[in-house]
Amino acid sequence: MYKLFIVSIYFLFITGCNSQKVVKNTTQDKEFEKSNSEVMLQQKIKQSNFKNPKTTYNSNKSYALCTNEFQGSRLASRIDFFIYDLKNNILIEEGSIIGDVYWEDDFTIILDPYVGMVQENTPINNTKKSVKKIHLNK
Repeated sequence: MYKLFIVSIYFLFITGCNSQKVVKNTTQDKEFEKSNSEVMLQQKIKQSNFKNPKTTYNSNKSYALCTNEFQGSRLASRIDFFIYDLKNNILIEEGSIIGDVYWEDDFTIILDPYVGMVQENTPINNTKKSVKKIHLNK
């Protein structure tokens, strides 16, 4: 009887220890991920050597659009840009455009070139406005 009592106490002790679950503080984890992604974004901005960076986010701050406009006349100003995924800490796309770059909605970015900009050795009939839409994953 004494051995049965000891075995049952031992069994309760072991199952009690195993049933305790470690609960993560998800708020703290999300804040860490958010701060880490912001640090990575700032590092990318520094690597890009943007002199006047402007960063805009979609509504839930899962993506960032960073631009750097070189001053000149409106028709001759070039905008360097990159799109950064803050959830996965990856660069989606980067480039430059003589035109405008802006958010259409939370998951679409518009690359809107100025009409009439002709590169050297480009036939005049190829100067149609070609707006490019970049669709991001929801």
